[in-house]
Amino acid sequence: MKSSYFTRIKSGDITVIDDISDQFRTQSALTNGRQIKSLLSKMAFLINPHNFSLMDNFAKDSLWKIIRHKKQIKKVELENYSTFFEQSGLLIKENLNNIKELNNCLSDFKPSDAYSFFTDNQAAYQRRVFDKYLWLMRATSNGKVIVNNAYPRFFEF
Repeated sequence: MKSSYFTRIKSGDITVIDDISDQFRTQSALTNGRQIKSLLSKMAFLINPHNFSLMDNFAKDSLWKIIRHKKQIKKVELENYSTFFEQSGLLIKENLNNIKELNNCLSDFKPSDAYSFFTDNQAAYQRRVFDKYLWLMRATSNGKVIVNNAYPRFFEF
């Protein structure tokens, strides 16, 4: 199972998150029958940031808040990583110009590995910006104050 997971992550197979989570849920006492998609998505993002987004309850709640009026999917469908990823990708495409406006934020990190990596890998940067936006959206809904000059300029749904 372990080698299959890493091979599939490297190749960009997003279905691996749901598959492995289901395997652990049904075959391992370590998870007490719970899903581990949040953990798996975070590991996948670290291995292959071009092709994976971070999925947790904050991200799912924020994404649902944005897309629920479209009535194309039900909220429970966002529990599926593939659906979550697809819906995130659609919003990234719809808001690509707004995301690109945040490219100037990278200059704050010159010279660093992050600056070099994200400058050369725009798809990974776009996903990371959107991941952070989803997290901040949910965090601020709980009254948390975010001190970040770039994200308030971002976009409103």
